[in-house]
This record gives sequence, structure tokens and C-alpha cells, in this order.
Amino acid sequence: MDAADKLAELTIPASFADAELQWLDPLHLQCRGVRLRLARGFDLGEPTEGVVTLFKDQKFIRAYLKQLDGLRVDRMIEVGVWDGGSAIFFWNLFKPKMLSCIELKCQAPALTDYIDAQSLSESFRVHFGVDQSDRAAVAAVAREDFPQGAVDLIIDDASHLYAPSRATFEVLF
Repeated sequence: MDAADKLAELTIPASFADAELQWLDPLHLQCRGVRLRLARGFDLGEPTEGVVTLFKDQKFIRAYLKQLDGLRVDRMIEVGVWDGGSAIFFWNLFKPKMLSCIELKCQAPALTDYIDAQSLSESFRVHFGVDQSDRAAVAAVAREDFPQGAVDLIIDDASHLYAPSRATFEVLF
């Protein structure tokens, strides 16, 4: 199978017709002003201006698209964004009224640059320096960004450890 055939296999489901996502090649997605580079594990690769790493491989992205196909998401929380590739992906996939991100690191410059460049600060928020096992801090983020209490989708891709993940689950669900 040549590169053109592999690219032809990569489709965005029709339910995401309004998503500003486009496969450029098997390792890159274009998302409204930024290129996302797929990577396995913590393979950071060489930093490139205008490219944000999405720590998922093609198979994982295809599974997300299949699983989330047809789901309407207006209010979303993502726990664990690292550099922000997944948050940018979800933003462009759903265009939610509010995407609230929780991240242990104190910064993700590519993500904050994206939010600023797209003027999204009112509906795309990142709470840095929040440990997912800190129940009070996670609850405060949820109350601040979702005063009505309802959330359509929660993605926990943070520590991958049982106790912190359970704390997040118990607070947010």
C-alpha cells in the first residue's frame, strides 16, 4: 500500500463535517491554524514552529473518531493535556461551548499560543498546575467553568495511575 492509499484510508466521519480537521499525511493533522504531529509515547521529535505534538498514534485517533462519531459535545473537560495537541484536536473536532483543561505542568506554550491566536480564551480554558488527585482543586475548576454542573464528555489522559484517576472520576462524575 503506497502513501496515497494510506492517506485515503484516513477519513473524518461525516458527523464531524464541521470540524476543522484534515489529514495531511499518516502522521499529521491540520487543525485550524496548527499542524498536529502524532507521536507514540513521549517521542517528542524535533521541535518545529507551528507543529504541536499529539501523543497518540494514528490507530488511537481513528478509534477516538469512531467512538465519538455522532456525539454532540458542548461542554467538555480534558484532564492531562501535556503540550496541548489533544486539546486542540478535541476543540476542532467538537467546537464546544466550553472546553476546560486540567494540567499538572505549569505551562504549555503551544496551547496557550493557539488559544490566544484564535481568540478562544472565553470558551477554551486551561488550568495549569492542578494535580488530578487534588479533589478540591479539580472540583473548583469544574465549578468555575461549569456553574450549571452539566458536562457532556470527560477525557482523563493524565497520570494513568489508579488512585489519581479514581479521585478525578469521583469528583467529576
